[in-house]
Amino acid sequence: MTLFQLISIATFSSLFFLAILTVAKKNNPVIGYRFLSLFFILVSFIFADEAFTITGVYNFYPGLVIIFQPATFAVAPAFYLAVVYLTSVNKKISLGILVHFIPFVLVMTLFIINAVTYPFTERSFTVTGKVMERTADLIFIVFLFVQVFTYLYFSSKKLKRHRNNLPLFASNLSGNEYDWINKLIIGLLVLCIVWLAEAVLDNLQTSFLFSFIYLAGTYYLGIQIIQQKDVFPFSQEQKESVAAIIGEKENRRQESAIISDTAGINPKELIKIKAERKQVLSEEKIQLYKVQILQLMEDAKPYLDCDLTLPKLASMLLLNTYQTSYLINSCFSENFYTFINKYRVDACKKMLENKEYANLSILGIGYEAGFNSKTAFNTTFKKITGYSPMEYQDQINQTKKRN
Repeated sequence: MTLFQLISIATFSSLFFLAILTVAKKNNPVIGYRFLSLFFILVSFIFADEAFTITGVYNFYPGLVIIFQPATFAVAPAFYLAVVYLTSVNKKISLGILVHFIPFVLVMTLFIINAVTYPFTERSFTVTGKVMERTADLIFIVFLFVQVFTYLYFSSKKLKRHRNNLPLFASNLSGNEYDWINKLIIGLLVLCIVWLAEAVLDNLQTSFLFSFIYLAGTYYLGIQIIQQKDVFPFSQEQKESVAAIIGEKENRRQESAIISDTAGINPKELIKIKAERKQVLSEEKIQLYKVQILQLMEDAKPYLDCDLTLPKLASMLLLNTYQTSYLINSCFSENFYTFINKYRVDACKKMLENKEYANLSILGIGYEAGFNSKTAFNTTFKKITGYSPMEYQDQINQTKKRN
């Protein structure tokens, strides 16, 4: 057995183990991890197919072709559905998802028909291991790559939308952004290009080179999945509230698009759109709760908790999640993320000016104030103050010298 064959088998085994590890993960959202597990199983089938082709297993057990090769057409839909459910706070599974697997069913049907029509012993296999002529082989390859690129594009859009919605309910974005999914999307794009080159050029040296990368990537994903925390660690009621807040944001975005293009639209219609927005709290209650939230931020300092979320803050105010979001938007014209991080930046400024915190590094002060990453600390601090934390500290030191 060659080194390349050993690496292919190791990659297949590692992916299968990763699928088991993923399906056992109980973090929210569970459905997303189930589809991610299915994705890893299907990718492991691709490596098994490659190993069976090279080792000649298909020559002895040609019926395995029907199991392993059509699975390629289910990989992209499984990944897309994993992204959809991992980034959705309260999405329910439905029979509509079966539409995504129609290409897989069609290809498997063709393989079965081919198996019934021609005895396995009369077949010749192409270099890629597919039981079909070269022209048909290339047609399937082109269709496969169109499918994969399409699903990766929409997966990227789903992930971007998730990141745009995070500031509505999370006070820290790092750890909630699914950065490893973004890297996986890029990796899959590269992988597709490599597979296409292999299919067209039949360059096994390229396969050997990238087989090491596939194996290393598998272990990287395993580590990231283990470390991934709950993005939506909420009760069902809180999930529904967060989903409503996200839905309202999408509606406002659509309204803005309508208002920005007012040609041919009756002005009364625009007024009606704005008036229909639901008033969650009366003006009297808004003023009452505004005093309470300001007092809470001053006394309890909840912003020092790096895991603070909108539902957590709502429970402290004895309001529901939706009402708290409405209160912050109405009183401060800010989303939850900006509201909390302004307090964190103010806390950092006070600590940088206080000699009692001289023993802490600048980054240490950032962590002390509730930030959970260096990037988030530096970016947020500069956005709010106009200076980086180091520049702000230098200004303080220069002022002290002059005095």
